[in-house]
Amino acid sequence: MKRSVLTFATAILLVFISAGFSSAKKAHWLDGTWKGSKFQVNADKGWQTELMIDKKTKSFVISYPELGCKGVLEMISIKGTTAIFTEKLDAGACITDGYIIITKVGDKYISFTCLRDNKTRLASFSTLERQ
Repeated sequence: MKRSVLTFATAILLVFISAGFSSAKKAHWLDGTWKGSKFQVNADKGWQTELMIDKKTKSFVISYPELGCKGVLEMISIKGTTAIFTEKLDAGACITDGYIIITKVGDKYISFTCLRDNKTRLASFSTLERQ
């Protein structure tokens, strides 16, 4: 009896451990350096966007070199191939606190959408390419 309980407990533990590794593996799509042009809805041009993500160390750095703005993304949630963040810019004169939705498009691309006004208005969007 003790052996079967121990075997069952070990099996349950292995299921939980492998589920954790599976989630980390699934989130791996987000890691890397991503670049592209971001377009603001009410502007006539776009600007360079650089996003550096290391999910393992929870480092999410965003910069807009042409605008002199830089900051971090604070993760709210990640589920499957969609990650949601709040943008916190601490350098430059860019507007901060955007609600950011990042979606995997393929192995080499992600979509980057910024909503404002309590998530009721599309502010900017981009397709970023893995570098």
